[in-house]
Amino acid sequence: MNLRLGLLTSLVVVSTVTAQQPVFRASTDLIVVDVSVRQNGRPVTGLTAADFVVTDNSIPQALLDVSRETMPIDVDLIVDTSASMEGDRYTAMVRALDAVQARLGPDDRARVMTFNQQVRDAGFLTKDRRTSDVLGRASGATSLYDAVAAGLIVPLEPSRRHMAIVFTDGVDGSSLLDGREAVDVAARSGVTVFSVMLPDTSLTATPLGTFITNAAGEDVLKRLSSTTGGVFASISQNNQLSTSFVRAFDEFRTSYVLRYAATGTPKPGWHELSVRVTKNGRYDVRARKGYVGE
Repeated sequence: MNLRLGLLTSLVVVSTVTAQQPVFRASTDLIVVDVSVRQNGRPVTGLTAADFVVTDNSIPQALLDVSRETMPIDVDLIVDTSASMEGDRYTAMVRALDAVQARLGPDDRARVMTFNQQVRDAGFLTKDRRTSDVLGRASGATSLYDAVAAGLIVPLEPSRRHMAIVFTDGVDGSSLLDGREAVDVAARSGVTVFSVMLPDTSLTATPLGTFITNAAGEDVLKRLSSTTGGVFASISQNNQLSTSFVRAFDEFRTSYVLRYAATGTPKPGWHELSVRVTKNGRYDVRARKGYVGE
């Protein structure tokens, strides 16, 4: 962990509601992989361990268990509350978070983390504590990369599944970390990251004559999702936000959980993962690209 990430971690520990020590989840004793399998846009049901081939650093692994929709879900809602989110966009974001809360099962949990120039852990949504109670108002700059790191370095419970939905206009103007570091944190976390961007069309030229663009943030969001097995969505209208959030949650909820004990490959360092379905047919299979062993 480098100095800047260590500084960010310290700041998060001070401000977090849970006040837990943040750690990366990376252990080769038991590897847990969330795998989305879809065909023609619909989730594929009924697959068993015999239908999957998993390789760890190109070494085939024996699956210990394959399950689907049996474990409770923790979803981190990491959302932009900078000044560019004021007005109708902010209202749409509240509705999107409420829509996810409405989809939660009795044992599922949704935690909200907001970011402008500061990152704030707003805690869990409950029946008595809804989105409008925790978000605060829109103001300030945008620390997207810091928020992603802060949201993904808290401890994860092995008995629960973990996903994150990151929402922003795509422009980062105040983070301590850069996009590469944010993606590295995501790769180590074991969390499946779905990202949604609603580009800010009001961006103007800086005093130096150069234009601020969404391109850098969009590239980071795409890499966050592809690295962790999630999906990136760029939308153009406020009313598409709730649909994007619900689609992300439903896709994760209906994905498979594969477990194996890594064999034949050294524990330390980066492990490249590959998951494919052997059953006849064409499938869209998504899973994280790898993990860091300890």
